[in-house]
Amino acid sequence: MISRPASGVPTSTMAVLMLSVFTVSMGYGVLLPLLPFLIERLLGSGADATQVSRSTGLLTGLYTLSLFLFAPAWGHLSDRFGRRAVLLIGLVGFSATMLIFSFIESLPAVYAERFLSGMFAAAVTPGALATIGDLAANEEVRARRLTFVSLAGISGFLLGPTLGVAIARGAAGLFAVDGAIGALAIPLAGTAVLALLAAAAAAVTIPNKERSDLTTARDQRNSGIRAWLVARLLLLVLIVSAGVGVFEVDWRFAESRSLVSRNTRSL
Repeated sequence: MISRPASGVPTSTMAVLMLSVFTVSMGYGVLLPLLPFLIERLLGSGADATQVSRSTGLLTGLYTLSLFLFAPAWGHLSDRFGRRAVLLIGLVGFSATMLIFSFIESLPAVYAERFLSGMFAAAVTPGALATIGDLAANEEVRARRLTFVSLAGISGFLLGPTLGVAIARGAAGLFAVDGAIGALAIPLAGTAVLALLAAAAAAVTIPNKERSDLTTARDQRNSGIRAWLVARLLLLVLIVSAGVGVFEVDWRFAESRSLVSRNTRSL
């Protein structure tokens, strides 16, 4: 039985929520540097930079579109069946899609994987945020804990590409793998294992209770301001996410071309 501190959110629960959000954010970033190289390999020798960049943008957009489509549905399911169940489904499903990515050998399968990966990842962050909303003892505690979870997601997003490249390069030097794509299986498998570990920890630390009376009363009290506030916040997030996404895809595409060139000369 996990003791409830004055804040309402046990330290172990908070750590698992942050780890879960960090893992799915890192899993997204791990693929970005080598995704153009994978597309170029699957398209064949006739592929040009325009085709590769278009597919990279479409795959990145497909992942985020899947997040957008399924996050509300997962949130609704977590209201009905509890936060823990939805978090476990999201983490286990995300782990499976990351592991399957290592064996994909066709571009349509890459599109399917990105869509499914986004679908499962969409269950994690809303579930983590809703768990804090349920457990937090007051508004101040809730705001502070939500900030920690957001920082975990940003950290995973920023560190993922760097870790992916570093691990892939290290694996290429230590093991007999086929260039950058063979080495890509190592960070993917590591992300999949980390997601499974987070799922195991969530099964122990995350309560699977329904929304509390306090949460329900708070929602009813704030229902008058929610509609206009949510609309403005969503618009703000859309603008920021679009800007970051465009920058990230362009930057990682240029970086991946440089990495591929170095790997080709070394082979």
